[in-house]
Amino acid sequence: MNLLDPARLDPPEEPVRPRVLLIEDDVDLRFSVRLSLEAVGWAVVEASTAATGVVSAQRDDPDVIVLDLGLPDGDGREVLARLKSRAETAWVPIVVLSGRAEASLVAALLRAGAEDYVVKPFSTDELEARLIAARRVSLEHRRLASSEANYRAAFEEAPVGMAQVDRGGRLLKVNEALSHMLGYGRDDLEGRPLLDLIHPDDAVGAGAAGQSIATDQAEGFRAERRFVNARGNHIWVEVTASVITDGGGDVSHFLGHYVDISDRKRFEDQLHHLVVHDLLSGLLNSRGFEAELDRQVALVARYGASGALMVLDLDHFKQVNDTLGHKAGDEIIVSMADTLRLSVRKTDVVARLGGDEFAIILPHANAEQAEAVAGKIVAAVRNKVTLLSGAHNRQVTTSIGCQPVAAQDC
Repeated sequence: MNLLDPARLDPPEEPVRPRVLLIEDDVDLRFSVRLSLEAVGWAVVEASTAATGVVSAQRDDPDVIVLDLGLPDGDGREVLARLKSRAETAWVPIVVLSGRAEASLVAALLRAGAEDYVVKPFSTDELEARLIAARRVSLEHRRLASSEANYRAAFEEAPVGMAQVDRGGRLLKVNEALSHMLGYGRDDLEGRPLLDLIHPDDAVGAGAAGQSIATDQAEGFRAERRFVNARGNHIWVEVTASVITDGGGDVSHFLGHYVDISDRKRFEDQLHHLVVHDLLSGLLNSRGFEAELDRQVALVARYGASGALMVLDLDHFKQVNDTLGHKAGDEIIVSMADTLRLSVRKTDVVARLGGDEFAIILPHANAEQAEAVAGKIVAAVRNKVTLLSGAHNRQVTTSIGCQPVAAQDC
């Protein structure tokens, strides 16, 4: 079988011919105009009365309308007004035909919405030239309508949240994805200030960013914010805002894209936790401790607060590992971590630096208070940290070094 057989090929699509609606009661004029326009590629739809002309304008979707002023069932000016008052035909350019050439009449018709005016008698070349000029208006409208339809479809059907936001930060329009993400109906969101949906801790930064692009200081921004959904839970959202300008270049509104990144944030938090925590004890590791120590030193240097740093290690821990094995050593480490947690305040920082070495930061503690905490820890470790070895409990002890942290040391 020959797949390239011309008989099997689809015929090429014929180009779409521009369509003109001719509303004219003169049969002879209609006939001659039709023949002339069809000869140069126009598709002509005819109407002989005002009533049939209005119906045809709505039904046949013309690119241009040629309208005679003198119709048997109504004045052409009334037809012009009716067509311009209807949304589906208001955009269609109308070229008026008349035997009258008064400047006042022409001006009145143009003000009423006519695109052009042709005085009878006229040549078909003149009429065609005016129709071509008028059709440019139609083509631009169809292009804009197509772009608007494509934008509307993309907005409504986007898999991510989208919203139009006015310069004051109020939601003008939202899509279904944003409604679903936040758990609100679209009617509950549209007209509502965007800041009402943002976590209070993030609202200040969000308001400042919105003000910046509203005053033309930025073309847009990208940020990660916590939003509060309809159930009162916070969700992490990546926000991208773009500026939409009007014909004069001024900011009209903003287009926002909203992507739920809560799962990513949870994963990042889990990774960060693993990076800065010791897997065995659950305490901060050396990396996490160093970051907390740097933060404490910076606070002391800036505000003059006091603090204390304590370093602890277990006595004879290596002997336990060597004689009883690493499982026994791990048991001691876990028991030691639990004891340290219970011996300090929630605001204190406890870490395992490695092996049997631990460290504690005591913010806002002076030397006397730090010594009291150290004594408490030594007693707690002696009484609570034990290792079951055969039929006997083996007592564990610790040694502690303590160093005050003061502004003059920073």
